[in-house]
Amino acid sequence: MQKSIRYILSLMLIVSSVTSYATPKEANGGVPCYELTETVAVCRTTSYTFPDGYTQVINSQTVHTSNLLTVVTQCDSIITTTVNVLPTYFQEQSFFGICPGDVYTFPDGTVQTIFEHTEYESHFQTVENLCDSVILTVLNTTDLTTAVSVSGNVITAQQGNAGYQWVDCDNNYAIIPGQLNQSYSAPSGNFAVIIYKGSCTDTSACVAIGTVGIAHSTAAAVHVYPNPANGVYKIDLGKTYTEINLTIRTVTGQLIQAQTLRNMNLFALELQAADGVYIMELQSPEGLQAVHRLVKKH
Repeated sequence: MQKSIRYILSLMLIVSSVTSYATPKEANGGVPCYELTETVAVCRTTSYTFPDGYTQVINSQTVHTSNLLTVVTQCDSIITTTVNVLPTYFQEQSFFGICPGDVYTFPDGTVQTIFEHTEYESHFQTVENLCDSVILTVLNTTDLTTAVSVSGNVITAQQGNAGYQWVDCDNNYAIIPGQLNQSYSAPSGNFAVIIYKGSCTDTSACVAIGTVGIAHSTAAAVHVYPNPANGVYKIDLGKTYTEINLTIRTVTGQLIQAQTLRNMNLFALELQAADGVYIMELQSPEGLQAVHRLVKKH
């Protein structure tokens, strides 16, 4: 996994103030008035109120003159305020080769399962001046599809420029020796392909050849990834269905999970079970009927 880091000096609570007093001026009749200068420092985007009551959001150095009536002498005094912005830091870090389904911990401790290109900001308070500093993390996922096509008894992985290993779904995903090509001329049964690209690995849905079994008429349109996974899968239905009934069973038929989803075409599924092989069935009154094996392993 490659990493590139770019630092940008950015500027974002008032933490310092310096005021200087000038020599009084003589007003009409010898009454003293004052010219004051003050310098303050704030974080970027701070809303600052000047002595005359004027309020401004500070994004860069600002100089403002307040004309005030001195209470005792009833003459006009001037306060010139210079507002400086304190430095904070914006760090951008980019990572490449993230696999769909990887679990990533961001600098602020937030943990997410990553399925696609992700940009996340971690906010920290700079110790010296209490201003907010930001780390932007950019995660670039590897483009990996597990879609397959079928022509007769030949199954072809749609992912090009990758490594392949065909497996027997009816034999607990047993490896089929010597079947390492993008296409596989299969006998009767149910088969899938494990695809390797970079550091990423994913498994296609099972496809039925010459038999009615694990794959149904709409199964090819449904993509499940990553698979195997640590328990969190992304389900892409290929289109939006108003109602989807989802069940998960063990290979012996014991019901593990059941739920009804509405107005979905893409969703995350958490398999709440021990490591092993499970059967997920999706059905909808709109014609969806698909069965996929889910492999959970840590």
